[in-house]
Amino acid sequence: MLGDSYFRGRDNRWAQLTLVETLDVVPAHHHRRNQIIELLHSHISGLAVLLSGDGFCPDPA
Repeated sequence: MLGDSYFRGRDNRWAQLTLVETLDVVPAHHHRRNQIIELLHSHISGLAVLLSGDGFCPDPA
C-alpha cells in the first residue's frame, strides 16, 4: 500500500511542473509573471525542508 504521502508527493511534482510550463508561455512582461515565479520558489522552498541529508524525502513506510 502506497499511502497518502505517495500521492501528495506526486501532486507536488505535478504542481511544480505546471508552474514551470506556465512560465514557458507567460510573456516576460506579463503583470503576474513575478507572482508565478514567487509561488514556484515558495513551493520548492517549502518542500526542500522535508528532504533528508542525501537529498531524498524520507520514506514514511
